[in-house]
Amino acid sequence: MRNFVEWVKSLFSGQVTEPKVKPLIETLKEKGYHWDEELESWVRVWTTNNDTEKVLEVYKQFNGDNNVNGWKVSMIGNDGNVFYEEDYKGGVA
Repeated sequence: MRNFVEWVKSLFSGQVTEPKVKPLIETLKEKGYHWDEELESWVRVWTTNNDTEKVLEVYKQFNGDNNVNGWKVSMIGNDGNVFYEEDYKGGVA
């Protein structure tokens, strides 16, 4: 919230400064993701049932339409099948 207030004040001072946005990769590292060479993605592991079941949460960068880069978020189960996937649109990783 403080960054927003400072940004609004800067509008009236005539010196507009954009709020700093933390790069996604830094946020992923802080949240426990690691780079997986095989998947070429940022990954973290979720476990349940006393570590008998594992799910990979995967952030993968891609080159989409019109050469616009984006990210896909996937959840991969024990069997290797993707059971959830969406385009990452920003926000909290």
